[in-house]
Amino acid sequence: MSDETTDLTFTDGASAFKYSCQCLDCSVEPKKPLPALVLDAREHFGQATPTKMNDDGTQTVVLRVPSPDGGFVVLARTAGKDEPELAGGELVAWMPLLYNEDLAKETDEAGFGWVGVIMGTLKPVLRKGGWLGDVRYGK
Repeated sequence: MSDETTDLTFTDGASAFKYSCQCLDCSVEPKKPLPALVLDAREHFGQATPTKMNDDGTQTVVLRVPSPDGGFVVLARTAGKDEPELAGGELVAWMPLLYNEDLAKETDEAGFGWVGVIMGTLKPVLRKGGWLGDVRYGK
């Protein structure tokens, strides 16, 4: 675990995510925010664009949520509308809301049934046990 008085600064979202998987409590519980890594949907789901811009101004993206075994994939929507477009490799604050059994049956990917929202982007800096916020969505 990190020293609570020292900042840990990572070179990018991927290295911060890896640290989260290896060193932090990544248990998923409703309304317990976690850092998550934005993945390029073109690579993971064959989508035409890295993120999907929805008609209502929100975005739907593929995230990797941290876990001790390297993380699991979920789909998530941004809480805010008309926010900066997310890109693969960005670290975001993901708020799990509930586990949907029917959604979980769609794939054999462990954890895919978790439904949550992206509250904003995070800087790859861990300060006093928490990630530094960057752009907050749904202001």
